[in-house]
Amino acid sequence: MPDPTPPVPALDASGRLSGWTFAVAAVAGTALLGDTVRLYAEGRSAPVSHLVAVPMLAFWIPAALVFGASLVVGVMALRGKLLGRLSRMPMLVLALIGFVDAFMLPDVRPPLSAFDVSLPLQVVGQGIEAQAEGGKLPVTVEELLPTVSAVGAPSLLVRGVRPAQWALVVRTDCTAAVDSAPGTAAGTMIYCVSADRRRAWLTAVAPTEERFGEASVARVNGSPLVQRIAASEGDAQPPSRSISPTSP
Repeated sequence: MPDPTPPVPALDASGRLSGWTFAVAAVAGTALLGDTVRLYAEGRSAPVSHLVAVPMLAFWIPAALVFGASLVVGVMALRGKLLGRLSRMPMLVLALIGFVDAFMLPDVRPPLSAFDVSLPLQVVGQGIEAQAEGGKLPVTVEELLPTVSAVGAPSLLVRGVRPAQWALVVRTDCTAAVDSAPGTAAGTMIYCVSADRRRAWLTAVAPTEERFGEASVARVNGSPLVQRIAASEGDAQPPSRSISPTSP
């Protein structure tokens, strides 16, 4: 008695190309989605993240469905159940999603460097030097806060939320920069001024060397990132001081 089941047609080169193209698209898309999900999860749970926002999952939920469908269709294609003309479709979908991710969605992951901390410190330090009067640096939060607020929000998240602006802590009678600041919230600048108010050191609690972690003083190669500040003599203009990862 003849077998009623129709024979499975041999898989030609076009069918194999279709199947493997769908499979590659699914794997590449899943890797891209996995990185986004990891950023989302860690950005919301980590005490401090060097991100400016958590990724938008609303876009990636339908993308995940597309990647899953690509994998299923790829298996079907490898079994000879789809036409080879469909081989271009998953790559086109993947290219579209990659284009949207690269050029249309906001970039939430700034480069892992000290630039996002050193630049605000330098701008605030120069602003404080400009406020000095009679060879004395300002010492109250009320005097300093407008200068700090002018640099905008820090490039970090605290458990998934970006601070609206840098906070400020003032310490007096200092002889050197702050090396550690346990209990100080991320996104805080620490202004440490000497007893004679002629010198000061500005540091920040912010990430510079790791993407996710605990709140700590910003560092470069293990040393605190410090902006040195000095009051001018009389009406003389204070010299420009570059930021450096050193103590006094």
